[in-house]
Amino acid sequence: VRIDRVGNSIFDSAHEVNIYAYMRFIRDPKATPDEVLEEWAERRWPKCKDEMKRLAAMGFEAVKRTQFIDESVAFHQNPPAPNFKYIKSCGICSIFRDGEDLHRTERMWGMLSGRKTPGRAAIRTEKDEAVRLANEGLRTVESLKDRLDPAEYARQLRAWRNLVTVSTATREY
Repeated sequence: VRIDRVGNSIFDSAHEVNIYAYMRFIRDPKATPDEVLEEWAERRWPKCKDEMKRLAAMGFEAVKRTQFIDESVAFHQNPPAPNFKYIKSCGICSIFRDGEDLHRTERMWGMLSGRKTPGRAAIRTEKDEAVRLANEGLRTVESLKDRLDPAEYARQLRAWRNLVTVSTATREY
């Protein structure tokens, strides 16, 4: 079980739900992801669990559209290191031409080599959607201030502000 990601403690982040999920699946291997999320939401966000469950799904989609290009890994970490190593390591430089076969990337861990490249217009649409979702999520968190515990509100606000910044920067990249 990993307890940090690029210097961010799992215990002071949105990753805390993963620890809970591990515990639940160890105790009850027949538990479903939906059951675990429902329990987590009831414990963590009792005054706004439905909104926060929708926000969690929106956040997953926004992160996916930010960090990936057509489901292939775009950046190994965010922010990318100041050298080209992490960008090149996942083969993402192969993806910007329209309709190119990606079979040459089959040994690059982050690429779906059975696909064709989506092209710049599709990539731009994907990144625009990431920014839209991130901004919508931030507005949702701000609307829940009175229904979230102050520490949880601060954690969510920080995470969504970061997502807005990262998704916007990635789109402009």
